[in-house]
Amino acid sequence: DKAIQKFISITTGYDNREPRNKLIRNAYYWLGEAYYCKGQLNDAIKSYEVIISYGSYAEKEIAHYSLGWALCEKGDRVSFEAAKEQFNLLLTNYPNTEYRLKTELKQVEIEIEEGNAEKAEKIITELKNSSENVDFLIKNNNLIKQTDFLFGLLYEKKKDYNKALVFLKKSEDTIDLKLKQKINIQSGLCYKALGDFKKAIFYFNLASDISANEKIQVLAKSYLADTYFGRRTNQLDLEIASKAYEDLITQYPNHDLNTEWRKKKASALRQQNQDDEAI
Repeated sequence: DKAIQKFISITTGYDNREPRNKLIRNAYYWLGEAYYCKGQLNDAIKSYEVIISYGSYAEKEIAHYSLGWALCEKGDRVSFEAAKEQFNLLLTNYPNTEYRLKTELKQVEIEIEEGNAEKAEKIITELKNSSENVDFLIKNNNLIKQTDFLFGLLYEKKKDYNKALVFLKKSEDTIDLKLKQKINIQSGLCYKALGDFKKAIFYFNLASDISANEKIQVLAKSYLADTYFGRRTNQLDLEIASKAYEDLITQYPNHDLNTEWRKKKASALRQQNQDDEAI
């Protein structure tokens, strides 16, 4: 928050005019990064767009990359298309960019999220087996973990949960905490789909305990509450679910899922014969 306030103080007054000073443009970029880390994606996108509009050729390279990632995080189809546009501009205008492989892997993730499983699988395999990428992947072990995660995500979308878990297991020792959050969530979803609620709860708890990305952390907490509510083998499950929904409602009052959490909490309370509180 202090960093955001500092960068805002530097950029104040430049909303409607070109920031000719490189230091001002740098402040816009780092303001975008600070907003991105806070999960304030729309604000991050606006900051990156300043660099796209007014930055030098070199400055725009990282801005295209960061803007594409921020758009991906929004998760809707329009944002995915806008992200692909930014990534294509990056790869076209900067053919030797150091972000090439990371960008191509992110494009694969978009294809998977959009349901293009066969296309995504072909791209991942080509990227992983390309002689051009082998040395780079070996030196950057975390990218190998990311490709394994993408295969896991791919098979989870295909509902081949056991195969998905094989790849997710390979990737779970990554040092990238945000990626680890995603891996734990996908593992939880696979185990939940297989009816293994105990393991699903274990992985959702792991994801909930990592604060690398607040948006993913909130999603993990929501899945955790849903899993206790869905299992409800005893009174304790319902009590835990009710408390989890209450915590989410209180901590994130403006979240898109807040209304849904309230409905689920009321349902959990009714099943505990607490009709007055449910109302």
